[in-house]
Amino acid sequence: MQNPHAGGSIYIWTLGNHKTAHVIARDFGHEDVYRLLMDRSPDDLKLAVACEIADEPLVASIVRNHPTLTPESQRQLVYIAQNHNTRAAVLMLNAGWPVDVRAARGQTALHWAGFHGNLELAQELLKRRAPVDVRELEFDGTPLNWTLHGSRHSWQRRTGRYAAVVEALLAAGSSLPREWESADLPESLRIVLRRYSKS
Repeated sequence: MQNPHAGGSIYIWTLGNHKTAHVIARDFGHEDVYRLLMDRSPDDLKLAVACEIADEPLVASIVRNHPTLTPESQRQLVYIAQNHNTRAAVLMLNAGWPVDVRAARGQTALHWAGFHGNLELAQELLKRRAPVDVRELEFDGTPLNWTLHGSRHSWQRRTGRYAAVVEALLAAGSSLPREWESADLPESLRIVLRRYSKS
């Protein structure tokens, strides 16, 4: 990548973000390569891949072996949330992924659920007591900060359920962000924030 400030390499835009070779092989219809990779992979990687492609019988069979999730395999939950793959994230949570796992820059799956306005995933994470006020390292933002920012800048901003995610985060104990009143926010979010600022 020539420009360190660019939005990632050409591989992200052509193959997908944070995808394993297993998933790429399957996406391009190379089932023989996919099977070869799966046969030669450790159980924690197999489990992450099985969740990502929503192969529920395979997930169940691997979970029976009680695989140890390495730090790298644990981070897959954050990347799956970043890719807005709710079904895979829920499978991971049900398979034992920790809700508080953080990626390299400190973001959690709840940060990405907020950024995308993904209410279903946010509720699944909050139900499992995901930390609501954890701050990531790049922007010092909480999941609520990311939700507010995502309501204006996410590629899901037209379809995300941002007001409902804000409500869920505040109901779970998230702190009101400083200076939210002067921020450029949709009115639907302001209504929720005003209500909690008076309580």
